[in-house]
Amino acid sequence: MNEDLSLLLTDVDALIAKHHQNKGAEKFRSPVDYLADMFETEKPVAHLPWSKMHGEFSLRPGEVTIWAGDSGAGKSMLVGQMIGWLLRTQRAVIASMEMPPPVTLSRMIRQCCGNASPARDWVERWVRWAHGRLYIYEASDMVPADEVLAATAAAANVLGLDHIVIDSLMTVSIDSREGRMA
Repeated sequence: MNEDLSLLLTDVDALIAKHHQNKGAEKFRSPVDYLADMFETEKPVAHLPWSKMHGEFSLRPGEVTIWAGDSGAGKSMLVGQMIGWLLRTQRAVIASMEMPPPVTLSRMIRQCCGNASPARDWVERWVRWAHGRLYIYEASDMVPADEVLAATAAAANVLGLDHIVIDSLMTVSIDSREGRMA
């Protein structure tokens, strides 16, 4: 038998022995054990602004949605429009490590007002309206994964935000040489 396989089987045997005598069995539950909690923990659904999407797609606070596509396909634009819409009733943070915060905000404001060159007073009113609803995570280039996770936890647990946008996951640094986060 191959030496590596033998070591692996020894490790598996040790793991089984360690958790023998029904250890870990207390973690198994029946769905009925969660019945009462299911209705209490239901999150509010955030519908998109497009009525054709209602019932087809929605966003729930605490859930992960990943948007994928080629560079320049419009992911950031779509997410900016959605967050602009959601800010009417919910709070969010955008971590756009690919664009400086003023560029992210300017783009989002242009989308929200439907004008490529909004008047300064309109921009100022929108920024004041977004205060307390929208946050910008200031970072650029590659950001260590543990920093992004800590910021995400703070956005949810400290600020109580409903939506966290990380644009883009390609800017999250993971040290692949050691198989762990940088």
